[in-house]
Amino acid sequence: MSTPRALLAPRATVAFTNKTGAVAQRPRGISRLRPRSGCSCAALALALTGLGCSSGSLGRADASADEPATAQALDVEVVSAARGDVVRTISLPASIEADQQATLYSKVSGYLESIAVDIGDRVSQGQLLAKIDVPEISDQLREGAAELAAAQADRSMAEAELASAGAKSRLQALTYERLEAVRTAEPDVVSRQDVDEAKAQSDMAAANVKETESQILQIDSRIQQLEAAQQRLETLLGFAEIRAPFDGIVTDRFVDPGALLQAATSSDSVQKIVTVAKADKVRVAIDVPESEAPYVRASSAATVTVDAMPGKQFQGSVSRFSRSLNPATRTMRAEIDLPNADALLLPGMFGRATLTLATRADAVTVPAEALHAEGERSFVYEVIGGRARRVDVETAPGDGIDIEITGGLNGNERVIVAAREPLSDGTAVNAVEANRESRP
Repeated sequence: MSTPRALLAPRATVAFTNKTGAVAQRPRGISRLRPRSGCSCAALALALTGLGCSSGSLGRADASADEPATAQALDVEVVSAARGDVVRTISLPASIEADQQATLYSKVSGYLESIAVDIGDRVSQGQLLAKIDVPEISDQLREGAAELAAAQADRSMAEAELASAGAKSRLQALTYERLEAVRTAEPDVVSRQDVDEAKAQSDMAAANVKETESQILQIDSRIQQLEAAQQRLETLLGFAEIRAPFDGIVTDRFVDPGALLQAATSSDSVQKIVTVAKADKVRVAIDVPESEAPYVRASSAATVTVDAMPGKQFQGSVSRFSRSLNPATRTMRAEIDLPNADALLLPGMFGRATLTLATRADAVTVPAEALHAEGERSFVYEVIGGRARRVDVETAPGDGIDIEITGGLNGNERVIVAAREPLSDGTAVNAVEANRESRP
C-alpha cells in the first residue's frame, strides 16, 4: 500500500466530530492484519494436501464450487467514511512578553547622583527614578543667563538711542521744511546754501535713525540665540532626571550611585540605568509556519498554556499579525493579548498557543492510512460486492490522522485502511470492520 500523501508533512490538527456531537478518538498509525494465532502456512499446506488425498473428484468439485471467493480473497480492514465537523487547529510554541517595555538611558554625561527604585518596584508614569549630576550644564546655564542679561541691557540702550535719533531727525526735517518755505516765499531772506545744509542735516538724522533700528534688530537676534541656548541647556538639565515613561514594574537595575554615565548618542558603550515593563496586559508571541499563515485571522480563537502552570488555560484571540513572512524562517509573527491584572503571566515565560484556524461543518473524513497517491492524484479503495474498487478523491490539508475528502465520497462508503498485500482495482477482499474509535 502506498504512503498516504497527507502523512508526509502534517502541520495542523484536524478534530473530527460525528453527528451525535461526540469527538471521535482518531487513529494514530496504521494497523495491519496479521494471521490468527495457531495457524501457520505449513499447517495450512498440510491440511490442503490431506484433503486432496482423501477426497474424490466430486469432493474437489464441491470445494471448488463453495470456496473460490473466500480462498483467494485478501483479508482487509475497513472503516466507514464519516461525516462531522472538521476543526482546523494548530499548536505552536509561544513566549510571553510585556505589553510595553523600555530600557532607560542617560541623555547627558555625568555621575549618577541617586537612584530611587530597585527591581520589583511598581512605578507610575512620570515618577522620578534616578538623578544625574551634571554641574557643567548648570555652569553653562549661569553663563548663558549673564550673556542674555547683557544683550537685553544693550537693547535698552539702543532703544534710548533710537528715541533720541528719532527726535533729532524730526527736528532737522522740520527745520529744512521751514527754510525751504521761506526761500520759496522770499528768496532774498534765506540763501540757497542754508536750505541745502538744512536738507543734508535732515537726511543724516534720518539715516542715524535707521542705523539705530538695525542695531536693535541685531541685538534682538542675539537675544533669541541666547534664549534658544538657554532653553537647550534647560532641556538637557531636564534629562538629568530619569522618569518612568508609563505605569509598570522595574524589571532590571543596572547602575548604582556614583557611576559615570555617558550621553546615549549611540548604542556603543552606553550604560543602561533601569528597565520598566508594563505587564497588566501581556502579549503572547507565536511564529506561524508558512503553510498555516493564510488561515490566520484577527479573530482566530486561541488557547494558551504555560509550562509553569500545568493544566491552566488562558483564553483569547489573535490580536494582530504581521501579514508578512520572515524570509529566514518562513514564519509569520502573530500576537495574542491577554489580560494579566493578577500578574500570573510573567514576561519571559514559555508555553504553547493553540489557534482555531477554520471550522467546516458536515465534512467527510477518512483515516489517513486509507488514502493513496499516484502522481498528482489521490484515491481510496472502497469495498463493493466483496471487491476493492478504486475511487479517485479530492482532499483538503489534514493532520496526517484524519483526512477531509472534498470530492469523490458521500460519507457512507466502506474504505480499506489496511491489507496484508498490495491492492489493485477489482481485487477480491474479505472485509473486516475496524472500530474507528478504538484504533491505536
